Amino acid sequence: MTRPRFTFSYTSAFIPPFGELWAIVLLFYIWCYLVHPGSVILRGNLPDPDDYMYLTQVLDWLNGQSWFDNVQHRLNPPAGVPIHFSRLTQLPMAISIWVLHRLGMSGLAAATLTAVIEPLALFAGLLLSLRWLAKSFMPANWSGVTAYVTLFCTGLTFMFQPGHVDHHGLVVLLVVLVLGFIAQALREPEDIRWSVIAGVLLAFGLTVALEILPWLLIISIWVGLRGVIKGGKTARSSLYFGQALYIASTTFLILTRPFATLLVPDILTYSIVYVILTAGIAISFASVACMTEASIKGRLILGIGMAAVLGLFFLHFFPQIISGPYGAMDPALAKIMFSSIGEAEPLSAQSVSWAETLLRVMGGLIALAVAARFLNRATADARWLWALIVVLLVVGLLLTIFYQYRFIGMMEVFSIIPLSALLQRGFAWVGRQLQGRKKVYAEIGLLLLVGPLPMVLLPAVVDGRSFNEGVLLFPVEESDQRFCDMHVLEHVLNDPKLYGDKPHIIMNMMGSGPELLFRTHHEILSAPFHMNVEGNIDSTTFFSTTDPTAAEAILRRHHTDLIVMCRLLPKIYLSRGSAPPRAATGKIEIPPTATFAERLMLGDIPKWLKRVSMPGLTNYVLFEVMPPMSYPAGKI
Repeated sequence: MTRPRFTFSYTSAFIPPFGELWAIVLLFYIWCYLVHPGSVILRGNLPDPDDYMYLTQVLDWLNGQSWFDNVQHRLNPPAGVPIHFSRLTQLPMAISIWVLHRLGMSGLAAATLTAVIEPLALFAGLLLSLRWLAKSFMPANWSGVTAYVTLFCTGLTFMFQPGHVDHHGLVVLLVVLVLGFIAQALREPEDIRWSVIAGVLLAFGLTVALEILPWLLIISIWVGLRGVIKGGKTARSSLYFGQALYIASTTFLILTRPFATLLVPDILTYSIVYVILTAGIAISFASVACMTEASIKGRLILGIGMAAVLGLFFLHFFPQIISGPYGAMDPALAKIMFSSIGEAEPLSAQSVSWAETLLRVMGGLIALAVAARFLNRATADARWLWALIVVLLVVGLLLTIFYQYRFIGMMEVFSIIPLSALLQRGFAWVGRQLQGRKKVYAEIGLLLLVGPLPMVLLPAVVDGRSFNEGVLLFPVEESDQRFCDMHVLEHVLNDPKLYGDKPHIIMNMMGSGPELLFRTHHEILSAPFHMNVEGNIDSTTFFSTTDPTAAEAILRRHHTDLIVMCRLLPKIYLSRGSAPPRAATGKIEIPPTATFAERLMLGDIPKWLKRVSMPGLTNYVLFEVMPPMSYPAGKI
């Protein structure tokens, strides 16, 4: 009796060449978000404030804002805030929203559905791209096993969860594609297409997000060093890579920045600063290519000298860049931003011990050991590829542990190839050496070693994560936004009979800022952006001051007429003292160290504020700001 075609197709996905495994992983990934009770997208919410801001920028563009106008005018009024998100990445989202809107959906509904579709499309692209890249490191019929390893990289898959339309997933996909084209150029240095495409993609990635900068520098150094050592066709291939990188970065600058700002150096966003960087890379590669007949020693001296000159140039004119793009941010704003974004802390600061730190990156450490082993045994061109993976893994681990935890996703994507190669070679060895039950146990051990054990189970044990979050349903990670659901507040703020009669200026906590912009037409003071949002200082001072008079002065200066708060007060708005004690009368004593946010939550409301009470606000608290003459001046 023949096996049904569907069953045969399904089972064949789990044996070489793993043809449909990527699709099964994608479907499982989607299923996780459909059944997990903590999946924010099922409630119509998005997982991160940046996701709301991206969609707000797209909706503003569709509603008539200029392509070159990257200012969010309803944030930090009246000045507004330049937003570093690229219009190029917003283009496919704009097309999707426009089409869905034409089909009858509201703008918000179309944007929310787009936020589901876009990251899943990128995740499918990532799974296919990893399979393509893996063919340069292992037999082609095993390359599809990368989908299995990817499933357990929860720090990576988090970037692609439904609702995540910020640029991080796209950056990961671009880096993987660049590595694939670099591998092609390694095998066929005479074919300039691969080098040109890699250069263009890296330039596009730099336009999308400056987070790609360390990977751009590492890949460029690798390409340049190989051209220096190999010379000939390889040096010319490096030349084309450098020229494509520079020309494309210049083109993207012209396409995305207003003409008047083309020559304005700005480290915080894509600007002429980064075009100068790619120009330096192109000049260095061109100089080496002109010396293909010289000795290796001569090319090394020239290449290292050009790189040193370029580095000294940037350290002299842009010294802040040594701290990353945020080095140019106002120190007070940078402090607020990093204290508000947990993933901006290094992993070492989040862990109680070095043992916990190492266990949480155990997958990356295993991948590094495996890649180093393969590098030692590789020959010819394969050694160059494994060396690149080793360097990327080392940098990814260091950035995750000592700089920002957000880099764990990039560290994990660089781990996938070594762990997949370990699985392939391990199965081959087991097949030659073992039989029967021992073979089965060894294969199960390998399957656990390259995914579930180091990437999911060990981190869950050491950081106390529950086994229904990021573990059994692997990709899903719940959000603190579940505490304050804005859907009812959205109705209150948009209803013409309530507060939708006119645009209001809202004093808000930073975490709710982007969602307020997305769901309402009002203006807000603060939002947690990686930009110089001056309103963040005043908003933080307003909620964290112990002086109600100072809080009122901030409101009056900004002509604020509404205050929106969530009962879940972030730590930056809390006092450092102990919890307020209860007096014998049953009333709560307000200690002098209590912040203004804590005073409001405890019911100590000044006369220049009016608490708005209505059903359905749940954990949101709303206040009207009274006109200055409606109460005795200087009294509370």
